[in-house]
Amino acid sequence: MNNQKGFTLIELIITLGIISLIAAIIYPNFIKIQEKAKINALKSTAHSVEMAVESYYLSAGQYPEGSDLPITELVDTLKASGELTKDPVNPFTGKIYTATDASGKIVYTATDNNENYTLTGYGKGNEAVVISLGN
Repeated sequence: MNNQKGFTLIELIITLGIISLIAAIIYPNFIKIQEKAKINALKSTAHSVEMAVESYYLSAGQYPEGSDLPITELVDTLKASGELTKDPVNPFTGKIYTATDASGKIVYTATDNNENYTLTGYGKGNEAVVISLGN
């Protein structure tokens, strides 16, 4: 019995404790990095849609009509006019935008007889505005 080699139970418990402590420190930072990446992807999507809206203006002489339109309706208009070729993907869901997205919503509003517009992007839970674009 005295010649057996291996880890004692105490050594294993200490090792697992250290690994758990390191994981507890790293995990919150990892979540913050993921959230920031999703917000940056949302901003990029909003800028892409903004470029398509500006292209639509150059073609049609006015911005698309609508007030508090979810991005799905705006995308349909932009795709019909040829200004946008594919549906943008919501970074919070990893799927194409829908009108009922719980996070990462983008809303379009045209004002002043379609002479001005605002694109507003919301973060996690659609609680905070993370980007607001317009002319």
